[in-house]
Amino acid sequence: FRPAPDLDANLATIRRMFRSSVTERGAELVVFPELSLTTRAVTLQDPAVGQLMQAAAAESAWLVVGLAESDPVEGRQYNSLVLIVPDGIEAVHRKIHLRHGERALFEAGSAWTYADIPLGRVGLLHGDDLLLPESGRILALNACDVIAGSADNRERIMMGHSGRTVEQ
Repeated sequence: FRPAPDLDANLATIRRMFRSSVTERGAELVVFPELSLTTRAVTLQDPAVGQLMQAAAAESAWLVVGLAESDPVEGRQYNSLVLIVPDGIEAVHRKIHLRHGERALFEAGSAWTYADIPLGRVGLLHGDDLLLPESGRILALNACDVIAGSADNRERIMMGHSGRTVEQ
């Protein structure tokens, strides 16, 4: 789905799609786009995040959702991917490789993120983190069985390089 600027509309869409994926298709892990919940920074204690935790508990399934995270302790904002399990938040990946336009809004993350759930060890990557082979390699070296990859597909992911002329 294409996230809207409206947190409540995105939350309703995520909950509906999550419930449908689990009940109608038998999904156990559902991954939503980068910044799918909100582009406005929220804390992980925000009521919207709480509603997603309730949805995971109600369906006994796992979901990965992207959001703009405000860390009240550090006073920083991150483009984050959150793994929500039936009993709460299991892991948070803060995007490491930010695009030029994102650097004015978010701090870069500094750690590769994975968590053990009953489905196996799940690594989290999103946006440009997905483009770099070493990202997946690092998660593989940490014995990840699955990589939950999420991206904001409103613009091209792969950017061409015009090259450079080297004078002889």
